[in-house]
Amino acid sequence: MDHTDILSVSGVTVRLAEDFAKDGSIAAKSIGIEFVESTNQYLLSIGFASGQPGYAIKVTEAVAGPLPQNDEAGELCAALESAAAKAGEVICHELYVDAESVVHMVFMAQA
Repeated sequence: MDHTDILSVSGVTVRLAEDFAKDGSIAAKSIGIEFVESTNQYLLSIGFASGQPGYAIKVTEAVAGPLPQNDEAGELCAALESAAAKAGEVICHELYVDAESVVHMVFMAQA
């Protein structure tokens, strides 16, 4: 299983998270991503508040580029800013680095 693309690996999880928030009964607040080495999979979690006005969410991913090997992070920062601008009304984001040292950014935005 290729674990470098969280949305294709966890597509069902992403759809469940989006469906969970779709009816407006919860206000999604945060996301978390953890790589589970024993299963070679990513775990995606959604933090939320009940009792607040809810809204639909959209979870997307962008590849930001290789992990900088020195203090030169300018290209990576520019890629992250560009990806965030395309993600919509971002609520929060999470970064992860895959086995090939490529940086990915996962966004949770209002749908």
